[in-house]
Amino acid sequence: MKKVTSLLLALVMALALAVPAFAETFESVPQTSEKEVTADYTEKHVTKSATVYNFTITWETPQKDLAYYGEQATYTWDTSELKYKPNTESKDYKAAGWYGKAEVKVTVTNKSEVALTFTTKHENNTYGLDISANKETTQTVASATIDSEGNPFTWKDADKVGNPQSGDITYTIEKGNLSTAIDTNTATATGNKVATITITVNEAKT
Repeated sequence: MKKVTSLLLALVMALALAVPAFAETFESVPQTSEKEVTADYTEKHVTKSATVYNFTITWETPQKDLAYYGEQATYTWDTSELKYKPNTESKDYKAAGWYGKAEVKVTVTNKSEVALTFTTKHENNTYGLDISANKETTQTVASATIDSEGNPFTWKDADKVGNPQSGDITYTIEKGNLSTAIDTNTATATGNKVATITITVNEAKT
């Protein structure tokens, strides 16, 4: 009896594991049979990734003829003063000193999804030259999430395309009232450092 009971129990368990199939038997026509087809549904769920930054810093020198000249002159013997004197009337004459000026333009182009702030400063003004900027030294550049009509959008507007935004500042470096002579012990024909301009870029605070 126990063997029969065990056999029946095993059969029941095997049937429980079988994939159910349903069959209909008909003995006349016409007949109609139907089956509902179902599908699951998962709600929309989108999130935003971490902030993406992308920007470029471009340096340009629209004007760069700043130079220190040692005296440029032709000396001629003066018979009345009995000494050699420079011909200061000559077009080629230059007294020793600074001539020309240097312009340094820095541009920040923002392709990030957030606004950026950049700050510039000058330092290491070796020879006391005048250094001035044409704009505020701290500026904010809007994010690139601005469409062609100038309207801002967010990550929820995935069908829109943005545009790069930029800001710039130009420094002018030239002789000033307190400018000093170049160091002739270290001077070279080109590339004498007279100042350093530094730019720092951060995410703009909202």
